[in-house]
Amino acid sequence: LHAPGHAVSSTVTLSASFGAKVVAPKTRVLLSNALGAFSASGPNEVAPGKRMASSMSPTVLSRGGKALAVLGSPGGDTIPAIVAQIVRNLVDGGMNVEQAGRAPRLYHPLLPERVRTEKLAPLPKAVIAELTGLGHTVDVSAIPLGDAKLIVVDEAGAGAWAFADDREGGLAAAAKGD
Repeated sequence: LHAPGHAVSSTVTLSASFGAKVVAPKTRVLLSNALGAFSASGPNEVAPGKRMASSMSPTVLSRGGKALAVLGSPGGDTIPAIVAQIVRNLVDGGMNVEQAGRAPRLYHPLLPERVRTEKLAPLPKAVIAELTGLGHTVDVSAIPLGDAKLIVVDEAGAGAWAFADDREGGLAAAAKGD
């Protein structure tokens, strides 16, 4: 967030480790190898001039034209679920920036019929029991669900707080206000 009220959220992915391992000449930009979001035919097929569909969803929350939070996370197809869970934690759960970022996450991809959760930030046993009781198979994975970065600004202008997920490391920073 910038002092005059500008806000930027960014989600960047290279896909597999170091992407295509190719740097564009004169740009120092490392190219992605994320072709998985293209399809063999139809409107999202691989073709010159096309852009792939993407699950990346950098997010800015605002009220009355004033930015109150920015967030984003890598994670491929899990990104929309990660972002939605953090937004719900902030807005519906009344959590502060750190609580919202550290909270357990889950992901259901439709197929296969499994709910994935994290070993690092486990769901409460009662929630797992309830999901199982509803017929879901719950997979507790060592692979983290995202690596979120978020900044929340006090609506009254009293300050800003940043959170960098420690699931995989990184940095989030909020500029000190006037």
